[in-house]
Amino acid sequence: MDALFGLVRGNPGRYLDLEDPDYSIFEKAWLAASGAQRQRISTTVLKSQDPRLVAAYDHAVKEGHDPQLVIEALKLCGDHDALLDRLHGLPFTCALEVIAFSEEGGGRPKSLSKKAVVEQSVALYRELAELLLQSRPPGTRDIFSFWSERNRTDEMLQQDLSSPDPFMRAGALFSAAQRGLVPRNRMQEISLNGTWPEKLALQYLFTVPDASSRQEHVCWLQPQENIVAAILTSVGTAPA
Repeated sequence: MDALFGLVRGNPGRYLDLEDPDYSIFEKAWLAASGAQRQRISTTVLKSQDPRLVAAYDHAVKEGHDPQLVIEALKLCGDHDALLDRLHGLPFTCALEVIAFSEEGGGRPKSLSKKAVVEQSVALYRELAELLLQSRPPGTRDIFSFWSERNRTDEMLQQDLSSPDPFMRAGALFSAAQRGLVPRNRMQEISLNGTWPEKLALQYLFTVPDASSRQEHVCWLQPQENIVAAILTSVGTAPA
């Protein structure tokens, strides 16, 4: 109970002062905690930057925790050996985040074999980043930048929204939606039944698609300046 109190109140020392080689004390504290208390314990673990506490959380809580929290906690405490071990069974995006962390900060595992794996992964990561930068065909530009930089009045956009060309409609939708010119019910209808360029424009603008369109092949992320976003999204292009 003393360990539970300390973890909930953000005082991890009350647990860390105890001998708990099999993490059973932490596990009992977690099982005794309410939902709100477990959220506080997770926050304590994340802020602690203590490898032993992160390991106790990871081993004792098992399926009941957020694996991303463990990754972030291990980053904060700089435990590169545990980071590499923790990647087993996690999504590819998590692996990319860890490799990016190693590439940016220069940290490496202490184990020579693990260090070699990370060095090879970072080398491949850098090579992939260069390939992505070179992947845009000459004479083209990012289609969203093209749509954003076109000087179209509200009246012109309204005309383009009725164009027979789906790309003209998509470009007009992209700009008009940001100006509040398109009713919400109209955007919802397009997100379900529009052409893929129109769906593309809406998915790019809004992070949460309609629940009924989860199987839609046009599933885009908000733009981010990192290699993970570059891999997960394809760059639409238009003639310069």
